[in-house]
Amino acid sequence: MEYKSVSEANGTSLDAAVNKLIADGWVPLGGVSVAVIRSTWENKRKGYEESETEWVYAQALTRSNVELRGGPAASSPERPA
Repeated sequence: MEYKSVSEANGTSLDAAVNKLIADGWVPLGGVSVAVIRSTWENKRKGYEESETEWVYAQALTRSNVELRGGPAASSPERPA
């Protein structure tokens, strides 16, 4: 099994990246994670603090080794003949 995580600066970009990976055989694992990163610094020349907020959206995905070899998906059990 392979594991991959993707992250983007907004939900729309993450949707596009995840949908492309799903088309390539990847399966989302769990839900979307969102992190808020806030940076604050003192601007001595202007005499006040400034800040910036960055959002990061992330999704974990997995892909079965069986699917990589061209065999049946791990979620589809083989039926005896």
